[in-house]
Amino acid sequence: MSKKAALVELGGSHTECLFAQIFFLRERGYEIHVICNRHLWPFLSDVHQHITGHMLVDTDVKGYQQYKLLREVWQYIRQGRIENVIFNTTELKIVRNLLMFPFPGVQFTGLLHNGRKLSTGSTVRRFIARKVKKFFVLNDGMLPHLNASDKLTIRSFYAAFFPEMEHVPLPKSDQEFWVCIPGEIDPARRDIPGLIDQIAQQGLAPNVKVILLGSLKADSPLAAAIKALPQKDQVITFGEQKISNDVFHSYVKQSDIILPLLHPVLSRFDEFIKTRISGAYNLAFAYKLPLMMEQHFEAWEDFREHAILYPADALVKTLNDVVATPSVLKEKKDGLRNWSKLSFDVQCKRYIDLLETADN
Repeated sequence: MSKKAALVELGGSHTECLFAQIFFLRERGYEIHVICNRHLWPFLSDVHQHITGHMLVDTDVKGYQQYKLLREVWQYIRQGRIENVIFNTTELKIVRNLLMFPFPGVQFTGLLHNGRKLSTGSTVRRFIARKVKKFFVLNDGMLPHLNASDKLTIRSFYAAFFPEMEHVPLPKSDQEFWVCIPGEIDPARRDIPGLIDQIAQQGLAPNVKVILLGSLKADSPLAAAIKALPQKDQVITFGEQKISNDVFHSYVKQSDIILPLLHPVLSRFDEFIKTRISGAYNLAFAYKLPLMMEQHFEAWEDFREHAILYPADALVKTLNDVVATPSVLKEKKDGLRNWSKLSFDVQCKRYIDLLETADN
């Protein structure tokens, strides 16, 4: 009889972290079930064939309606005789509420997107950790900064594996150098205004294209600032349209550098250098593309060894220097291709070893 595992995502996002887990579980012979928000299911279409059973839920309910929903989830797990439940986003009150049901014989593992919740978040620390004794974070660099109970086991894995998606031909010439900024275009999350200011003041090498790979409201101040740039043709945006997975990954794969734009001016910068990651990291690791990281991230071994570091006020200067010195980029790409830690076997073993560790 095959082992059974359920991946549970009740937070409405983070599907990008499910792909690697599905591949790891499939590799080790697990029967895979997915319980997730209804609107997330289409984003998993490239791995539907690996999923034995699924339950789609609408979590924007409260009170008795939420109780009914969670009872159905509980019944799905119990009736399916599922032994392992993995929360893809653990730090949620709805996860806390689900864990109030009895789950005899079930082993829980939780993925934390912000490791700070282990010490400061009462939902995780006071309630969820009573039943979930094993936690993952998404980078080794977070582990030294976690302040958690000795009764918990915490490990890391890299969700840096994606399905082979349809290739979308893109208009990139051999001479162009693409800098990709993937994800939500939000000045509170990325220092895009700082980048725009530096481009306006210093200019970009003529073959550089900066690609903002997310939706941007046409009437936003940021859109106006980009439109006013003398170099506006070198900054590629997609308006308010939703970018499909195929198009998104095609742009990432054809890029030369990934730029998360995490700078000290951001209100959550301290979290990012200690207990939180950007999804851009795993995209870069998956496609073996160098990251450009602000110099504070030198404290993380991954970036000290494999990223191009820069002072926040010299981002564009550093970028132009990299474009002018192809050997720097080649050295970083070669290092990523030869980095054994990013191999599927290494990351799969990390994941399964914790999953199959008995609770303390």
